[in-house]
Amino acid sequence: MISQGEKDYKLILSRPSALSDFEKLLPVGNPQAQSYALVGIRTLNRTRFRELSQPFRTSKVKVSTQRGCILSQESLSRIVRRIELGEYSR
Repeated sequence: MISQGEKDYKLILSRPSALSDFEKLLPVGNPQAQSYALVGIRTLNRTRFRELSQPFRTSKVKVSTQRGCILSQESLSRIVRRIELGEYSR
């Protein structure tokens, strides 16, 4: 089952204004939304990703994640590292 967050991510990514939309979401979204926004920004513009991800690289804020049916929590800084490595782009 695809999460609502992933559905929203794909919808935003399909828009011509996707980069701008993800950048607007980044400062106001919850940690999960921020994570999706960072994935989108990295996909669309890696230079902007490197710039905008800086404040999150040391964040200890917890992000709820799901892989298959396994729910867990990871720090936002760990998620950023995984995004940078392209783990969420596959």
